[in-house]
Amino acid sequence: MSDAQGPWIVIITGPPGTGKSTVAKALLARLAALGVQVPLLSKDGIKETLFATLGWRDEAWSRQLSQASMALLYRWLTAQVAAEQPCVVEANFYSELATPELQALLTRYPFRPLQILCRTDPKVLVGRLQRRAAVRERHPGHLDAVWTQRLRPETVAWRPEPLDIGGVRIEIDTTRFEDVQYGAITERVAAAASLWHAGAVPDECEKDVGDEESNDQED
Repeated sequence: MSDAQGPWIVIITGPPGTGKSTVAKALLARLAALGVQVPLLSKDGIKETLFATLGWRDEAWSRQLSQASMALLYRWLTAQVAAEQPCVVEANFYSELATPELQALLTRYPFRPLQILCRTDPKVLVGRLQRRAAVRERHPGHLDAVWTQRLRPETVAWRPEPLDIGGVRIEIDTTRFEDVQYGAITERVAAAASLWHAGAVPDECEKDVGDEESNDQED
């Protein structure tokens, strides 16, 4: 990626319940405080718009709308990158499916990826997802009350596979949201964006903000 060009794109990924939306909102708020305004492309936001316009039914329909939501997400991301505009993208990107899509986009319109990979302790994750279903936190079309009952800590997906698209990678543990180093994450994003804007692209790296910067917690 040393010869990469184009806008910086923050890709926030992780299994359901690992805090992608929470991390995205916190990052956007901190970037805005620095005077950096960028749009958020959210797969769940798209899907819930489809629920509102097309209705919701069973699990098969929910899966179909998930596929449609990802297709729309890639279309909007392509438009954003083609216009050389940065953005934050949040979705559960399955590496085996998303890597070819993003590699193809990189070939057409180069961009500078920064992946934030969210992971959560499996037992905590299952409890979090089942509580979310119990209080009906999300649109009922997600059918959280149905599929979360099948979850088990020993089988649940609790960490994402990195996307093979180069750039910077940051892995964070969201088991306890109060321990997430949002300030440190923002600094990493801002530093990478500044370096890229200047034409100096950092080497690909893997950093766990929670482990490496645990002494820099915000009050």
